[in-house]
Amino acid sequence: MPLALDSKLILSTGWHHEGLLDYTEVFVMHQDGRLTECSHDGLDVFVNVEAAIGALVEFEEATYIPTFCGGLRNDISNGDCWRLGYPIAEGSLMAKSGTERAGAASIVLENGAIWITGGLNLDEFDQDSSVIVARDFLEEFWTLSATESGALPRPMSFHCLQKLYNGKAILYGGEDYYSNDPLIKDSWIINLDSIVSNPQWSQIGTMSMARRSHMCGVLKVGANTEIVVGAGGIVSSMTGTVTDSVELIQVQDESIESGWHLGPKLPMTLCEAGSATTIDHSRLFIAGGIISYAIEEGSRNVFNLKCHSITVCEWTKTEAELWKFRRNPVAMVLPAFSKIADKHSLCLDFTIGDHICDGQNNFEQCAYDGGDCCSGLDSECQWCNFGDLDLCTCHKTGSSMCSGIYTIDE
Repeated sequence: MPLALDSKLILSTGWHHEGLLDYTEVFVMHQDGRLTECSHDGLDVFVNVEAAIGALVEFEEATYIPTFCGGLRNDISNGDCWRLGYPIAEGSLMAKSGTERAGAASIVLENGAIWITGGLNLDEFDQDSSVIVARDFLEEFWTLSATESGALPRPMSFHCLQKLYNGKAILYGGEDYYSNDPLIKDSWIINLDSIVSNPQWSQIGTMSMARRSHMCGVLKVGANTEIVVGAGGIVSSMTGTVTDSVELIQVQDESIESGWHLGPKLPMTLCEAGSATTIDHSRLFIAGGIISYAIEEGSRNVFNLKCHSITVCEWTKTEAELWKFRRNPVAMVLPAFSKIADKHSLCLDFTIGDHICDGQNNFEQCAYDGGDCCSGLDSECQWCNFGDLDLCTCHKTGSSMCSGIYTIDE
């Protein structure tokens, strides 16, 4: 797959009224906050789950493997890690992550390992354990190994875990399903250097509302200033009430500034949506989710939040919509000028990336002219093999903002 010219929002797995979804949607993330649909079939989901964690595991420089672990499969908690876009027979199973867990939360550590925390095991209880899933450099590049790490402050699932710029992480909200007071409003911070041997959690305050299945992100508003976001979620375990409230907390240098603040409300009540920030942490995107459990209504909308300070934040509804709403999907951001390992294209719609020869001057998505192969010097149609840009040379009429394919004038 040629390098992508723009960042991509990848939304995969999740549940719909028709069942667990087996396709992935890909959107181009523009710097002004717009999204344009690239594909709704770019990476097949061969292991259908919801409430899994997702991460981009870096294989080599600017090359990533979309990975998801845990989740629910047919109402059974899952403990495996899978490689998105590959059938089981082709090596999609990457690791046994240990304890089965759905509704866990994770971050990618500086060494490229995935730290997976908490989660619900329907056969047992909420987990207060965590596990580090790391790439095994001695095996094939998709092989991962799992190592138990330190305990959380309490058992929890459907919580938020976000990495901060200062070598720390923040944990907030969630549910301790088997507790007398299950919903959590507390928040903690931890130094990431301590998570294996001696985890030291420091409580940093409480949100005004206990919540689970909320959407999370960290926005950067200054060189050493970040705003942590907790948006929407379920605020009653008994009734399943969904909220539109948003809470923010500011982290500046080594300190937490003034506790949690109420932020601008979501455009609608929302929970169990996918959330991901842009690579520069300038915007938080929220996609899909559930509007109301009372009337069983889902959302196909995608919103983004931009903050200039903790008191100046604004939600915007993008023009893009999901093909179908998703509950508990995995959301990931593929950086600009990078690619998915072994994939020719993330954009399979509109005959882009389908390995079928398209003639020149035919209209395609993103104003890309040429399709998967181009006319060479002898005017014969040639294939664009995996990772082989040399065969893709034809008259340049525009660049693909979807797959990142570009052509060169001959």
